[in-house]
Amino acid sequence: MNMLNKELLVIAGPTGSGKTKLALNLARQISLEIISADSRQVYKDLDYISNRRRLNDDQYMQFSKQDNYWIQNNIKIHGYDVIDLHQHYSVGQFVDFSLPMINNIWELNQLPVIVGGTGYYIDALLGIKSYSQIAQDSDLRKSLATKSIPELQKKLQEFDPASFESMPVHEQLNPHRLIRYIEIARVTGNIKQGVIYSPLKEFIKKENIQIKYLYLFNNLPSLYQGVDVWVSQLINSSEYINELTLISKSEDVNRELLAGLLIKEGLQYLQNEISKEELYRTNCSRLHHYIRRQLIWFNQSPFTQKINISDHGWEDQLILDLKSRYN
Repeated sequence: MNMLNKELLVIAGPTGSGKTKLALNLARQISLEIISADSRQVYKDLDYISNRRRLNDDQYMQFSKQDNYWIQNNIKIHGYDVIDLHQHYSVGQFVDFSLPMINNIWELNQLPVIVGGTGYYIDALLGIKSYSQIAQDSDLRKSLATKSIPELQKKLQEFDPASFESMPVHEQLNPHRLIRYIEIARVTGNIKQGVIYSPLKEFIKKENIQIKYLYLFNNLPSLYQGVDVWVSQLINSSEYINELTLISKSEDVNRELLAGLLIKEGLQYLQNEISKEELYRTNCSRLHHYIRRQLIWFNQSPFTQKINISDHGWEDQLILDLKSRYN
């Protein structure tokens, strides 16, 4: 592979769109390494809850685990098993982790492939969105966790009305973003003073880095059906119960992780507080909502090639096109 002109491939999309599978299949044709852009796959010991592994994939997948990366079917995936359950991981840490990885992959004359469903991580890394190194305030977050969206909006407007008014609507309605912005503005006085852009933003311009940003999507009913099947298989597996048991016995588990998909209700199920039917129904509903938010985010991205995964033969044609581009 000739990497004199540096290239960067991004494969983004909602949960269940087959992003990692596409990257691994592409690796059969192109020399590449993967960087995971997923806010849950950084956690150790949560192979199945984080969707690093799927029950029906294990029969033909080979795994070799190391801290900070896995080798899966002989392909290195960076960003797996980075932190313990009690630790917090921020978008700033993701950017700081990923930048040297990208350079190392280029030095190996390979293609860096960013793969994930956490759109903010991807956009922050590329310099599309700003991020902050202001530390999280657990007490503040706890006090804001029960606030409604209008209450959070009002709180942010008290600190930084100008920034609030200039925000896109989807950020004004996102409680996680609102809490983070309150956290930043409370320390710095306004959001702008507390945010930075990835060094990759200027480097892309200076070095003429070529970015290809693929966005895999499907219609909502198909995406919902896929995650519903996954949830059903997962919650009926011993692997899921084992991971929940590990979380329940661990000390000082990250509060955000405890409230996360498949974990909050899973722990309630483990304590016989809810039925398996409630566990299934609630997690399907939460995942449907998460998928809708992912679709909204990726539809905002400025330079994406949209790939409809319901089209016949889409993957073979896409891999053929990418092979032609990168070989």
